[in-house]
Amino acid sequence: RLKTYRGFRGSVTSIDYSPDEVYLVASSGGGLADGGQGEVPAAENEVRMWVTGNDELTLQQTFMAPVRAVRFLD
Repeated sequence: RLKTYRGFRGSVTSIDYSPDEVYLVASSGGGLADGGQGEVPAAENEVRMWVTGNDELTLQQTFMAPVRAVRFLD
């Protein structure tokens, strides 16, 4: 079943499922949100994690720099 997880204003840079497929994690950032005039707002440099069964947002962490990749370890 296809689902949509909303919340990022900028580009999603990476997505991964946990090995047991209970969690979905995604990252954002790495582009210029204002047409190249400055840095991406800090709110765009985020990692978010959801519980896939009920779509509950369990983690939302902002970073000072773009997050280019996220991955669960096996």
